[in-house]
Amino acid sequence: MKEQTHDHAARAHALLSASGAHRWLACPPSAAAALRYPDESSEYATEGTRAHEVAEAIVSGMTPDDLLEHDEYTVEMVNHAIEYKDYIEEQRTSPDDLLLLETRVDFSPWVPEGFGTCDAMLIRGNVLTVIDYKYGVGVPVSAVDNPQMRLYALGALNDYGIALDVETVEMHIYQPRIHNISTDTISVDKLLRWGEKVVKPIAAKAWEGKGTYKAGDHCRFCPHAAKCRALAHYCESIVDLHGSEHAIPTLTPAEIADILTAEPVIASWLRRVKARALEELLDGKEIPGFKAVDGRLGNRQWADESRVVEILRDNGYGEDDYTERKLKSPAGMDELLGKKTAAEMLGSVTVRKPGSPTIVPDTDRRPAVTKAEALAKDYD
Repeated sequence: MKEQTHDHAARAHALLSASGAHRWLACPPSAAAALRYPDESSEYATEGTRAHEVAEAIVSGMTPDDLLEHDEYTVEMVNHAIEYKDYIEEQRTSPDDLLLLETRVDFSPWVPEGFGTCDAMLIRGNVLTVIDYKYGVGVPVSAVDNPQMRLYALGALNDYGIALDVETVEMHIYQPRIHNISTDTISVDKLLRWGEKVVKPIAAKAWEGKGTYKAGDHCRFCPHAAKCRALAHYCESIVDLHGSEHAIPTLTPAEIADILTAEPVIASWLRRVKARALEELLDGKEIPGFKAVDGRLGNRQWADESRVVEILRDNGYGEDDYTERKLKSPAGMDELLGKKTAAEMLGSVTVRKPGSPTIVPDTDRRPAVTKAEALAKDYD
């Protein structure tokens, strides 16, 4: 399979990447500052890489059975990839539409050495459609005014669109695991003006490591966050609760809103500072008043399950004594049967427990609830 598709994990990354544009457009020197830190990988990044490999393979015509021969690919990845393929096909108006997968695009006319990879690109007459496949489940990603999508679109225009007389660009984000599909449309003229007037001057500063550090929600995944003085001042100013502006020592609704808005950034900043401090302590450096120690022991587990079975059998215990059988969960049935079949066969006997009340921005599509409504749901 890997011989027939791109090696997603081995892709090159630009200093001023499209995926990081939200950050470096808001805080130009953060791009150069991030170079001081090693690339951080995670199980989520690895999962996303594999999901993209599966998606590319399915859209390219590979069968699910061939993919599932590889242990690193799951049924869930394959099912979502099939849905992604169907979504792409829905955008096509003719078999003659040009479809390009995992295509490297060059937006260096606006961003020094700028390039990126489009998951899917479709050219239908004078319309260019750029589709980005997001496998994450953390936050719904919007295509509206999304700088990553716009840079991909600029690169696609630079490489293909202008020669094909493209007039309109559609940008789609397909995020199947949380059922999020977001789209945005922009004229080529407006997109090119954004590239020239907004991106180009900021990118020139960022390339040189110049500009002013500016904190905000773009800091959440910045490698420099743990040592950034601008971010520290920002978080301290929020926690300081606006000094002594108000004579009454009670937070106003506006102040509470400020704190809630900043919570993701502050929480991320604290985690990163703590991780950086632990790393320095383990390297033998000093953090006044703190030290690194061994944490709590993990849960007990079997060193060798087959040896456990042997010992129990030798002592007269049968298989029913030491093994458990239980029904698969609805999610497990999705993997076993496929989402569509599981819904048709078992939907009538599936229930979903209401979630506990939580705070979200008022732009969230879910209806607001009160304490009385929450208690009524718990009673039901």
